[in-house]
Amino acid sequence: MSELPAEQLSAKQRLRLCVERIVQREGVPPFCKHAGDVLTRTLDPDSNSTDLERIVLKDLGLVSLLLRVANSARYNRSGRPVMSVAHAIILLGWDTVRNLVSTVRYVEYFAGRGAGAREVLMLSVISAVHCRDIAAVVGYPAPEEAHITGLFRNLGEIVICCHYPQEYASVILKMHTEKIDERAASVRVLGFGWDDVGGAVCDTWNLPTNLVRSVGGSARAAATSRERSLASIADYARDLTHALYRHGAGLESVHLRCLDDMEGRRVLVTLRDLSRIVENARQETRSIFEALNIPAVQLRMDHQAQRARSVLAATQAFDAAAVTALEAAAEGAGRALRQGDRDLNAVISGMLEALVAAGFDRAIFGLVSEDHKAIRGRLASATVNDELLRRFQVGVEHRTDLVVDRRRDARYDGTDLVRTLRPEVFVLLPVIVNDKLAGCIYADRRDAAPGIDSMLYPLSRLRDVVASGLRRRVSRLAS
Repeated sequence: MSELPAEQLSAKQRLRLCVERIVQREGVPPFCKHAGDVLTRTLDPDSNSTDLERIVLKDLGLVSLLLRVANSARYNRSGRPVMSVAHAIILLGWDTVRNLVSTVRYVEYFAGRGAGAREVLMLSVISAVHCRDIAAVVGYPAPEEAHITGLFRNLGEIVICCHYPQEYASVILKMHTEKIDERAASVRVLGFGWDDVGGAVCDTWNLPTNLVRSVGGSARAAATSRERSLASIADYARDLTHALYRHGAGLESVHLRCLDDMEGRRVLVTLRDLSRIVENARQETRSIFEALNIPAVQLRMDHQAQRARSVLAATQAFDAAAVTALEAAAEGAGRALRQGDRDLNAVISGMLEALVAAGFDRAIFGLVSEDHKAIRGRLASATVNDELLRRFQVGVEHRTDLVVDRRRDARYDGTDLVRTLRPEVFVLLPVIVNDKLAGCIYADRRDAAPGIDSMLYPLSRLRDVVASGLRRRVSRLAS
């Protein structure tokens, strides 16, 4: 993950930045077909709210859209949480529903970038049906509430899959190759778990507290036995879905697990009931699989892992060849300076071009100004125009190596550097000569940069060559 080291950015900060980015974007996209069906129904004078509700409940993207708008201060004046799709439709009105759905981006937009966005959303649909029917068996009195909670239960994984496809692919591969669970894998890659993201996003959308707790995995400490029951039902349904459809396991892998009923008692779903629930979900979702053209086999983890490898291979900004090329550039530059057959400016200019050839969009070398108050641009790659080089400025307080991915780290968004160059990802390496800051090497990309961590060592070698050259120049001037 193109991320600052853990000691520079805490897990809480990473989570906050991730949630902010997701909320600023579009949350969960719906399937194009379901969105189209909603638009058709809202324009048909013979349709009714029940038909519309039935379509919406098939799609997490549509449910999340309607519930978060219905629970906003603009529409929910009573302060009572809206947890029913039927209630949301009445509150918003058909015209508003149609206008909302007509502006969303569909999951098909994300499908080509991620490791199984369509398939992960289908898992949520199956979990919702499982959750509703399990709730009926254990006596939970609100079937639609259970259905919606099951639909949302894996929200964290879905939003990471859609909005952070490279990182999601890395998590899936860790789960598949290292045989670790999803929380352990997501913490290693992201610094936090998927449930943390899901709960935080629901909370930001102002969704009902019991849904936030169930999605965030924190309902075990909930105040009421009803909330604990709903959370345990949703957990059971999600685990059942993943066991059957993602891992290819049988009912025996889950049927001995207990869950909480409305009285707080631990109860067991019989194998007979479980078989009926699973078969009913298979029949109920068959038409959705067919309409969306998603074979059930594509929900399997091995298929998703294969897709994850393809995503990472296709999006890798820096590969082994780039690392080798930069190491060779550093070696050649150092040799040229030691032999004295090239001047320092020419060597640095060659290094900056080597950075662009390796995968960066722009590269700049800066020197400390005469008043020692800032680092100003001195040399640049051919991709940087004279005006940008003139405006390049970095504060002298930056004395440690920085690797900044602005999708997750907004701390530098207000700096002159970011306002001027507007990079998506950038690296900044200070050049120290005789224990004093002399300048810096800057390089950036204007889109994502998976694999950038592998470039830190060759970049530091380039920086060391520059520092060595400047040290020789200072020694010559002193003599």
